[in-house]
Amino acid sequence: MSKKISALCAGLILTLSLCSCGTTEVEPIVTQENVVEDKKITFLTNFGLSQGSNSIPIWEEEFEKQTGYAMQLDSLSGDEYYQVLDYTLAMGRAHDVVAMAEGKLPSYVVDRQLLDITEMVQSSEILSKIPEEYMKAATVDGKVYGVPVEFGGGTITYVRQDILDELGINAPKNFDEFIAMLEKIKEAYPEMIPFTAPGLVGSNNDYYMVDFYHDASPEIIEVDGKWVDGMLQDNMRAALERLRLAYSKGLIDPNITTNGTKEARTKFMDGKAAVFNYWAGNWNSTLQNNLTKSLGEHALVGRMNPIKEVTYKIRPSVVLSITKNANNPEAVFEHILEYMHDDAEGSKLFQYGVEDIHYKIEGNEIVQQKGEYKISSALVTPVMAFERLEEYVFKQKPEVVASLELLKEYGEQQYNLPSSVTYITIEDELIELKTQTISDAMVGKLTIDEALENYKAKAEALGMSRVLEEMNA
Repeated sequence: MSKKISALCAGLILTLSLCSCGTTEVEPIVTQENVVEDKKITFLTNFGLSQGSNSIPIWEEEFEKQTGYAMQLDSLSGDEYYQVLDYTLAMGRAHDVVAMAEGKLPSYVVDRQLLDITEMVQSSEILSKIPEEYMKAATVDGKVYGVPVEFGGGTITYVRQDILDELGINAPKNFDEFIAMLEKIKEAYPEMIPFTAPGLVGSNNDYYMVDFYHDASPEIIEVDGKWVDGMLQDNMRAALERLRLAYSKGLIDPNITTNGTKEARTKFMDGKAAVFNYWAGNWNSTLQNNLTKSLGEHALVGRMNPIKEVTYKIRPSVVLSITKNANNPEAVFEHILEYMHDDAEGSKLFQYGVEDIHYKIEGNEIVQQKGEYKISSALVTPVMAFERLEEYVFKQKPEVVASLELLKEYGEQQYNLPSSVTYITIEDELIELKTQTISDAMVGKLTIDEALENYKAKAEALGMSRVLEEMNA
């Protein structure tokens, strides 16, 4: 993880402190005026209510009403989030509680920026209800540094079902049938990209490419209790052979190495690509809605069961962690980490927002409001939540539920890597090296043997042996 401390961050921090109602008065990131310092909680997130939304001050007010603690909720997305997080941590001005996405937690633990809350979690009756496999997302080197927000989700393979129906193709059951399906699509629709994805390596890319990687992964993986470089395992060589075959037949997006997530999903939603592995849940509905807008009602998004050689992957949950700067860690733990999982008023507030503004209860049904205060969720996605609020009914779109059920049936839970100081310093260079290696092998620039030998030498020069030594210590 690279530290991006720049003037941009300072500007972003000032932006965070603007009043949500649109005034231009700038306040310090921790406002003490009229607030007793230990009766306020500051919260930085990259999910949920968007910064500038008129729902944030309403949510903050309701949080204070329910808990007795003033709330400052700041929300950023993308690179801006981690720029601000890194800057505020370095300056000793971090929020009390922050979000840690998949793979990020170990690096901040190594930097000693987060509190070890193992004893708090072990003593919590509320948090004992969260399944152990999800709590592992908050665990590094045997210690707990946060609490998972919700089910981590994962990806499944989507396909243009209307095209399969038109061509009389059944969903493939194995890799040979998968390739045959892509070939028939290419033959029938020469201008269409049979398969696209947002890149080959990087965050979640072994998820997106699972139909070609199968049981291989370009990441650091655990084999027989030992952490090893996935790029140098025999099954990765086989994966490169599959990629090379498919690419040589024109079945893979020629721009796959430079695609971002937006570019790849837009190709699918615009009808320019036929097969695309992406997130289960609300994204199933989004993909269908946009495809319908692009092509009409006849265009259908189908969900593929994994082919025989594939297991879908369930990512580690997003975690909320208490920073070392927290003024009152016990209060943060009780009123954020426990309260969002209380299966009562806290869960309703974190999932649905403020009653009579964001949602109403009609009989025993929770009905989200439309118009100015319409939100899909406050901070916890209802369909992904651990707590189901059983006394209420909340109707979900059938395709959202079906895609998540498919993922849970055929998915395997993934976990964080162990901590490694060296890995933090070379991660970006490793991703570039892996991308180049896989691309060279796929397009035929180098033989597979040449590409892997080149990778092995360069990865060793970067310090891969030291990384594995630290992870296996």
